[in-house]
Amino acid sequence: STDGDTTAVTFDGRDGHVVLPAGLPSGLAELTVSARVRVNTLAPSVRVFDLGYSKDTYLFLTATTGAGKARAALKIAGMEAEDFVDATGPLPLGRWTHVALTLAGGTGVLYLDGTEAGRNPAMVAGPLLLGRTSRNYLGRSQNSTHPYLHGAVRDFRLHNRALTADQVRQLAQG
Repeated sequence: STDGDTTAVTFDGRDGHVVLPAGLPSGLAELTVSARVRVNTLAPSVRVFDLGYSKDTYLFLTATTGAGKARAALKIAGMEAEDFVDATGPLPLGRWTHVALTLAGGTGVLYLDGTEAGRNPAMVAGPLLLGRTSRNYLGRSQNSTHPYLHGAVRDFRLHNRALTADQVRQLAQG
């Protein structure tokens, strides 16, 4: 759909979502996932994206957690807990925000509008362990009990490397 002069995928918060191709991000030892997101309604566990193949193996970005923070998380079946990177607050309401997550060398970094918003230097899992994912979505979770995104996403990208902070900043400004 069109949002002003911007073409984006809009989500109604009820059942709208996009199914992404299987195999994302198969074979990648490091990566960057980025997108421009507009959140219209905040609800805990609403996914901007969710890549995986079960409720126990995933890489996702949620606009807010129950603690009121945007979170990127990675979990592989069999891990006791998920690895995550939290921002200091939720994704902003009603405006476009560039989000980027980089994963490389055991470190996850979450960026909002080109600025580092959170870092975890002790990630146990990496994207390579996700394997060949088959349940990849924009706007919804693999977990059917989670709410759908009410908002919009545009310029969703999956890079086959972890972009540097300067590269993320340039991407956010573009």
